[in-house]
Amino acid sequence: THAVFSEVFYGRKRWFLTPPAARPPFDPHATSYVWFHAGLSQNVTGLLDCTLGEGQVLYIPSQWWHSTLNVGDTVFISTFL
Repeated sequence: THAVFSEVFYGRKRWFLTPPAARPPFDPHATSYVWFHAGLSQNVTGLLDCTLGEGQVLYIPSQWWHSTLNVGDTVFISTFL
């Protein structure tokens, strides 16, 4: 996998991140919204939770797990390195 830069141009985006060794529970058929509201994020070791606003940029290192939730209407772009 690749490292990523993600920038929010409009609105807000919430990010959930874990290092490579802390693989979170994952259901490929569930959305991030379902994953978060089912409480699965509460028992993840090493989980980092942050919300980006307009003009903010997040760097995600290679091989880190991530999930996102838009907080209202959101426009963003990700650049893979």
